[in-house]
Amino acid sequence: MASSLHASMSGEKPPEHESVLPENSVLSLEAYLEMLAVLSTRSQFELVRYLLQNGEMSKEMLQTAFDSEHDAVESHLQALTDVGLVETRTKNRPSEGAIEYSYRATVFAEGLFKEGIEELLQRETDNEDAYSSSTEVDSPDTSEE
Repeated sequence: MASSLHASMSGEKPPEHESVLPENSVLSLEAYLEMLAVLSTRSQFELVRYLLQNGEMSKEMLQTAFDSEHDAVESHLQALTDVGLVETRTKNRPSEGAIEYSYRATVFAEGLFKEGIEELLQRETDNEDAYSSSTEVDSPDTSEE
């Protein structure tokens, strides 16, 4: 929307939505925007980040890690799975007569975090001096009286 707004203010025609993606893009722009929307929820952001840092985990392990109720974790995992940031894996446990489910972050989640969010945070850290010097206010020196 910002590019459309800028284009209309400058009199230029806004670019086609799909032109911002590579020609052979796997996902649509809407799919990427849905991923970002889901990550805008703190709980879901933290859940994906935790999976990226700790690898594949069961729902029970995630519930324990986040000290959260079953329904809350399940709801977050479903939202993240729906947009392709988390994938479910199943393991058959014939001796126990059960199927075990585990969850892991996808390559899309890894890309968003490693080349997007973490890079942005690192740039902010690297440029901290520039940020702090631009916000400093010169105050008169009152030490000489």
